[in-house]
Amino acid sequence: MSGIKVNQALTQTALYFDPDNKDVSFPELMPIFHNKHLNFPEGNPFGRIPRIEGRAPGHVFFDRPKGVEILNSHSVRLTCYAPGAREVKCAGLGGMFPEEPVPMEPLGNGYFTRVIDPAPVGFNCHRYFADGNEILNPLAPIGFDLNGPINYFEMPEEGIDFYYIKDVPHGTIHMNQYRSEVTGETRVCYVYTPPCYDEFSDHRYPVLYLQHGAGQNENDWIFQGKINYVMDNLLAENKAEPVIIVMNNGYALPKNPDPQSIFNGFSDMLVKDCIPFIDSHYKTVSSREGRAMAGLSMGGMQTQATVFRYPELFSALGMFSSGAIKGTRNPNASRFFTSPEEFNSLFSLGFVTTGDQEAPIFIDGYNEAKALEKEGYNVRSYATFGYHEWNV
Repeated sequence: MSGIKVNQALTQTALYFDPDNKDVSFPELMPIFHNKHLNFPEGNPFGRIPRIEGRAPGHVFFDRPKGVEILNSHSVRLTCYAPGAREVKCAGLGGMFPEEPVPMEPLGNGYFTRVIDPAPVGFNCHRYFADGNEILNPLAPIGFDLNGPINYFEMPEEGIDFYYIKDVPHGTIHMNQYRSEVTGETRVCYVYTPPCYDEFSDHRYPVLYLQHGAGQNENDWIFQGKINYVMDNLLAENKAEPVIIVMNNGYALPKNPDPQSIFNGFSDMLVKDCIPFIDSHYKTVSSREGRAMAGLSMGGMQTQATVFRYPELFSALGMFSSGAIKGTRNPNASRFFTSPEEFNSLFSLGFVTTGDQEAPIFIDGYNEAKALEKEGYNVRSYATFGYHEWNV
């Protein structure tokens, strides 16, 4: 098996670049659309994440302003470094942090700052614009969303710590490469194994295939969703059973695509290439009773499409901010909802969630799930405050 094991909790560290390094020209380096400084090296398992050329991330300069400073429970100070810029603005992605760019106050020497109040709790991707050009802020953490690198900050919420790193036994994150006959490429997936995985040689574990949303990739459930910390903490509190979690890149184009195969490309890749790889390299419960699938946004739609196309392989599904579990977009779905008895004989759970401030398509999906639950289907629904973002 080709893979990398990370035996301790992963950390998210802000990237810093040395502005005194004469090999780095910040006005050219910063625009994320500038192909001179962004490339996707072939054969690199992280090739979907742009690599910024120039000096590698180096020392933290203590006399430099912090890119993200949590001021209190409801506000954060953002500081951006953009030398040579006349004006810098910042913007959220909508919802609690509006996407309309707002001006930042110049501090001199290329620094600009603004206090965001109220600041949304949880994980917040946001953007910076220098003289109208979108840039990356080298002072703030850099993640991956919207099909590219993007800055983020994390706002704590009082009393909410289920995704924090705690002094509990930690599982392992494995990075695996496997060959896909469907797409004709070498693909990457991450696999979480629980802390007890290596303790019992003959024990087998159920598997959850967990998918990211549109514009994201296989890294996001780890670095943004912190699924490994969530599972470690749930297991330590006896609130979950040990499972293996597999996180794939959600974009899969068949070697010889046609309109129908393009739609089904990911489902075919998962079923024909990834699942056999996981079952042959990990201690899995390889029956349908030991296999479930879930996803966020686009990943939830892929979950619905895959599970209802291959019901012989999955016994449960989860759709997080993804619309209707029954719906009309997927012709394979309606045949499973002729009666609660038929659905329940195949699926132990269909779980649908949404934020109460989301678009109507997601609210409608939640309401449909509530109605199905009342009719006796093994469907459960959950709504919380928020928009279409990680905080939900």
